[in-house]
Amino acid sequence: MATLYLNARDFYLKSTWTGTESGSTVRYTTPSIAREYVTYAASQLPRGAAVQQAILRVSASIGYTGGILTVNGSTALEQEVTRLFIPDSAGNYPDLTLAFTYRAYGGQGGEGSHMSTTHVHSAVITVTYEAGDSQAADTRAALWRAACAPNRGMAPFAALYFPDGSEQALGPGEIVSFQLDEGCGDGPLLGQAPAAVLSLRLANAGHEWYPSGSLRGSRALLGASVIMRMRVQTELGPVQVPLGTFYIDEMRGNENDAYLELRGFDAMANALENVWNDTTSYPAMLTDILANIAAAAGIGVEGVLACNRSQVISRKPDWGEGCTLRQALMQVCGAGGAYAYITRTGRLGIAPARPDYGDALAMTAAHYMQLRHDEREFVFNRVTAWPRGTADPEDAVTDAVDAALPARPQNTLTIRNNALLTGGSAQTQALLGGLKTMMTGARWQALRLTWRGDPQQTVGRAIFLTDQDGRVLRSFIAGQSLCWDRGFFARAVCRVDFS
Repeated sequence: MATLYLNARDFYLKSTWTGTESGSTVRYTTPSIAREYVTYAASQLPRGAAVQQAILRVSASIGYTGGILTVNGSTALEQEVTRLFIPDSAGNYPDLTLAFTYRAYGGQGGEGSHMSTTHVHSAVITVTYEAGDSQAADTRAALWRAACAPNRGMAPFAALYFPDGSEQALGPGEIVSFQLDEGCGDGPLLGQAPAAVLSLRLANAGHEWYPSGSLRGSRALLGASVIMRMRVQTELGPVQVPLGTFYIDEMRGNENDAYLELRGFDAMANALENVWNDTTSYPAMLTDILANIAAAAGIGVEGVLACNRSQVISRKPDWGEGCTLRQALMQVCGAGGAYAYITRTGRLGIAPARPDYGDALAMTAAHYMQLRHDEREFVFNRVTAWPRGTADPEDAVTDAVDAALPARPQNTLTIRNNALLTGGSAQTQALLGGLKTMMTGARWQALRLTWRGDPQQTVGRAIFLTDQDGRVLRSFIAGQSLCWDRGFFARAVCRVDFS
């Protein structure tokens, strides 16, 4: 275990108000809010580090009138900020910005202008962490080489946890087939939070999985959870690749079928379906809202918003009646240039909606079995927001790289009914500006591909695919199905629809 101390310089926060005498009475204005954004060099953490705990300790002298000092909306001068340390997809930690605010109590001093000054002497974050795994990159490369090998060795395994707490191990003898559907197959990933769904077929020729069956007994299957993984034989030895945890809510199969199919979703359709009770203290940064949603769901976060992380949201958004955690998460991701998903290890993943071609998967005709010819391409030029409840084009707010270029489905990202994007406000314009900057230069081609598959590949991975005629297709995995049926294969899709 290692320790890193992140320090901030001392600074002053000045809250002002005015007293005006009227007869024998002095009327006071509401004291102003003083704000300071302090950036901590979290990027000093080594790549791949696992932050165990981060504690902020603030020492401050409050102004003579007294007042309220907050850090990211909390009045605690010692608080845990572990949830704010979110690595990107490469394992690097971006610098962390915290908002310090002070408002004096005021209401005193008589006629004239008054000021209360708070001195923040120190604000130190103590981070304890474990160093990253230097072998992780080697393991990923070995898995890719094993997936490409002519005679590869793969097999599915799972652990089924019943509601009574008991467990049943599953292997190739019990698993007939499975299909794991991830991501979004019907459009761009911006602002999406898709749930992954698993369809798992278990051998049931002897009614092993019916009530009182030899493997099930009296245990309930509905409400059970299953943890899936693939075992891949590599040059480094067998490697276990996690595929996620799924909660069984449906069974399928006729009485005389040789299998029973279990179907379930990951935590996106479970932990994040509760109503969002927004207790965030506003003004707040977009990252603060994301962290509070994750905390309400009880899920750790992996990854960061692609843009607008430090953009201040001035007041509590009108989320709408019955807004769920998942719906609020989608709106935050839409404003932050990202999409959300549940990682294979059960964390809340946040990833950029723009594919990273610097880390593209290089594929050739030897890797795939079927590729649909489709030359449609999306080339980003503008982002448009339609405020909730509007249908008039006059109400839409837009920001474009080239305003002279007409808006078309093949160049425009459209965001609808987002509580953070409300008409032509300065906040909306700032958020759209951040989105435009982040997406400038983004482009991708339609993709519908059936290939050999690599179980470690996830949604969002960019692809450079060289087809049989030597043409290079540049796209990414927006949605995929990982399949096992006496062998492993995958389907990948990236839809570009101009209709």
